[in-house]
Amino acid sequence: MRFNMQKHLRLVARAQAQAVPSPTPVGPNEIKTRSLAEMIASVPEKRDFLIPYLVPDAGNLLVTVEDGVDSRMLQSVLAYCCAGKKRFDPCGTGLGVPILFCSAAGDAFSDAGRFDLLLKRDPCETTRKLAETNFHIYHRHLEGDEALGLNTIDHQDVLDRALQPGCKAVFFDDVFEWVLPTESPDNYRAFGAYVRKLNKRGIAVVAFASGGKGAAQAFFKEMHQTVDDVQILLAKDPGAPKEYGGGCKIVRRRLDEFDPMPTTFSFRYTVVDKVLRFGWAIPDRDAASAKEMEMIERQMMVKKLLAEGKLQCEIAKLLKVDPGTVSRDREKIEAKEKGEITVDAKPEDDEF
Repeated sequence: MRFNMQKHLRLVARAQAQAVPSPTPVGPNEIKTRSLAEMIASVPEKRDFLIPYLVPDAGNLLVTVEDGVDSRMLQSVLAYCCAGKKRFDPCGTGLGVPILFCSAAGDAFSDAGRFDLLLKRDPCETTRKLAETNFHIYHRHLEGDEALGLNTIDHQDVLDRALQPGCKAVFFDDVFEWVLPTESPDNYRAFGAYVRKLNKRGIAVVAFASGGKGAAQAFFKEMHQTVDDVQILLAKDPGAPKEYGGGCKIVRRRLDEFDPMPTTFSFRYTVVDKVLRFGWAIPDRDAASAKEMEMIERQMMVKKLLAEGKLQCEIAKLLKVDPGTVSRDREKIEAKEKGEITVDAKPEDDEF
């Protein structure tokens, strides 16, 4: 049997805490102190998450989006994994719980298209049905509620009534779109108070804030975020696809000494012929991953130009590559279309 030092220390601390007399009540001008045994015994053995190390149960994930970063696909994947009990690598598997996705920054056509791509990509009928059941969306533009601002009690009550029974998480695509007017710190604080109210009801909040670091941090500061909130930054990823997809670099702070997750990793995706593919890259693989993405995009361009009737030599000049590279790309494209497996083909993620 493997010896667990951390668990052993907790058991010892609890035994010691039981032998320690209850602390006397403190007055209004006094502070309460605890013995080391009391402190260790009072802390839960583990944190609960809807997605491990990312979305805390009844807590908040606050996401700062740098200028020029499109976070919409990442938002969709994160919400789907949370609702459909799918893996969000490298963090882990979502719980598969009811959620509400609040969309104000995107248009209904694009949002519906992304979620449809995710459903079609999911190979498991069980998790697909779970996502269809658990995933609820409130689309401001689709419903015509252009003036809905969650910094007012009346509008908060409206959203409360829309929450499904057992809802465990609410996603906001851009907090600045949910506070009217956006320039008032008082309104940021009012929104923060509403978030804390949701937390007390056992509901997590995932809030994205666009407009760069300065604006997002000012918003989150006025929300009075706590040390229990998980904060991440979405930055530009030079290795992400540009023509047929996108992506971003995810930067997070380690939660504690026992946090096994990387502090920096990249989310990247492509959409070709209405098929979504996405994956993750760790920093020490960035150079190889960027080269791989560059190759995939080049092959897509070669396929497009060949369909337009361009000759291989013309394609080589347009893409500024050697004609032999275009020839090899063409062979790979034709092999894939015939269903053959090439040397550099990679298996798809069978989990999502």
